[in-house]
Amino acid sequence: MPSIIEGYNYDIFISYRQKDNKGDRWVSQFVEALRTELESTFKEEISVYFDFNPYDGLLETHDVDESLKEKLKCLIFIPIISRTYCDPKAFAWENEFKAFVEQASKDDFGLRVRLPSGNVASRVLPVRIHDLDFRDNQECESVLGGPLRGVEFIYKSPGVNRPLRSREDSPNDNINKTFYRDQINKMALAIKEIITTSQDFRSDSKTQRDYITPDSKINIKSPDINIKKKSIIVLPFSNLSPDKHDEYFSDGLTEEIITRLAYLKSLRVISRSTSMFLKGTLKDIKTIGRELEVNYVLEGSVRKSGNKIRITGQLIDALNDEHLWVEKYDGTTDDIFYVQDQIAKKIVDELKIEITPIEKKEIFRKPIKHPKAYDLWIIAKHEFHKLDQDGIERGIYLIRKALEYEGDNAQLYATLGQMYWGAYDMGIIHDSSTFDKMEECIKKSLELNPDQTGALYVKGLLLYKKGQLAESLKYTRPNADQGGDALYFIPFLLAELGKFDEALKYVEKTLKNDPLAIMSWWAKAGVDLFMGQPKKAYNQLKETRDKMTPGEPFVGWWVAQMAAYAGETKAAYEEFQKIANSDSLPWKEFCRLFQLAIDKDHNGVIEHLKISKISEIAKTDEYFPIFIANALSLVEEMEEALSWLKRAVDWGFSNYKFLTEYNKFFEPLRSDPNFIAIIDQARKQHYSLDL
Repeated sequence: MPSIIEGYNYDIFISYRQKDNKGDRWVSQFVEALRTELESTFKEEISVYFDFNPYDGLLETHDVDESLKEKLKCLIFIPIISRTYCDPKAFAWENEFKAFVEQASKDDFGLRVRLPSGNVASRVLPVRIHDLDFRDNQECESVLGGPLRGVEFIYKSPGVNRPLRSREDSPNDNINKTFYRDQINKMALAIKEIITTSQDFRSDSKTQRDYITPDSKINIKSPDINIKKKSIIVLPFSNLSPDKHDEYFSDGLTEEIITRLAYLKSLRVISRSTSMFLKGTLKDIKTIGRELEVNYVLEGSVRKSGNKIRITGQLIDALNDEHLWVEKYDGTTDDIFYVQDQIAKKIVDELKIEITPIEKKEIFRKPIKHPKAYDLWIIAKHEFHKLDQDGIERGIYLIRKALEYEGDNAQLYATLGQMYWGAYDMGIIHDSSTFDKMEECIKKSLELNPDQTGALYVKGLLLYKKGQLAESLKYTRPNADQGGDALYFIPFLLAELGKFDEALKYVEKTLKNDPLAIMSWWAKAGVDLFMGQPKKAYNQLKETRDKMTPGEPFVGWWVAQMAAYAGETKAAYEEFQKIANSDSLPWKEFCRLFQLAIDKDHNGVIEHLKISKISEIAKTDEYFPIFIANALSLVEEMEEALSWLKRAVDWGFSNYKFLTEYNKFFEPLRSDPNFIAIIDQARKQHYSLDL
């Protein structure tokens, strides 16, 4: 019986290897079950070509049946993908699978059909009965020109990877939580969607090529179509390696998957800091999903031994705590880019996310190609995240070594620039030469890739330190919009500029994407402070700090300041003391300065400004001068206080309301003509901002 679509000889062609139909005759049973399901799905009879005596494996001793070419003129091709199907010597592989893809790519409909929903479906509808290894998966995808999708009939349990049977002894032990009857139904519905769509196109006297480009490999959409956002958290992949030092590798894989997914505008992705905060958590999936308001959770494990790796990933519906898929990848460290691609593709496919061409380009970009350079890069970031002197210095060293393997590389230069910034901001390498090194890294990175958001972020930070706050915002926004580190910085910067409405929008996004990161709460507290709510800022940041990172000096330094602004003098003094006793430069010297000011030690404040590095550090900053002016006001050194305040405004600080209405330390200066002139300058700067 011919196809219900004119010009085709069959609706469906079933391709398989004969060895997969021995024993319990799995393929024959599948075909019979599918035929029955199609009868209850379609009003018309659907024609299915299924050869009970395939030539599979006999290519070298038998001629190819020429009639096969006519039989391949079908609308839908269903290959039974097993561990043995992906064999270039097999008849089914060469003369059915590859032949159909080539033939369908040239006919009226093309290989892919755009569905009424806007999604794109391949006319190759695989049935997977085994998990595949790396190479076989790559073979399939090289033929399809895209990810291997379809309906899974795989029974998985520890040590088991076999076809799913129609009657299972222990169906609930299947890790996939799939049932044969349901999968058959999914096949029939998928077939109906393709056939019905094809009928509609044919009745409109148009070809599918009017609707989709031939080289489409993944669901692509116009960026101006609104989609209800889905959400996901990638939990830290567990390190199951014999060497616990290989944890950097599992952390690096986690971070890279998060980075790739963050490019998807229609997917809310929880950021790295919150993900890492949950490392080793005992919370169940439903609790994580509920607390973070995410639909899906990706978790997995990594076992690394030398250059051999085994990576397991599983996507879970957080609402129902149901496994949507489980994948295992065996290979070497050279395959890590492939693994990252596969996991991203599987998520895009499972969540039915339609991506724009720009998103597709970014998601599957390989920022570093040399495996050794990549390995050094992720070790360097692992070290840097320790946020201490040894970690940052080692991170810088390792990135320089990575450049020796990779050569000039935009990502590596951007990362190196960020590490130099960290070294400068934490006072580890606090000299002007560090700025020169940052600028060199930025220049090289952006020459290689003008859109490198990490490099743009560092450029924005440098402009910030140079007092060009509005320009800084323009360069840091791309990184923030992608969910990068600038997402913490931008609310603070906007609040400094007095742009509170926009600052609060970024705060909302920051807390939504990274609620368990202390820097998200620091950003919120900074906005509250500059909006004249120091008590609220102090209480919230202190409470969050005490729960999350009680010993973190950077946050402690801000808790102390907010206590001082809130009038909590005793608490401020105690907080400043904690930092002053630490090795955390440059904050310890600023903390000591304010302690002397609280004690009304006029001579101590003046002497400390002379002998410490505070004055030098504050020359390249628009906020530190305000802090110094606050301390000088407390000891009634008014002329010097005004001088430092003028320096801050000259350097770009324009939140005049903070200086006049919210900063109680400047009350003695309110009527001073010089103070009034400085505030007027700040007000003019604020209203001249082009953001």
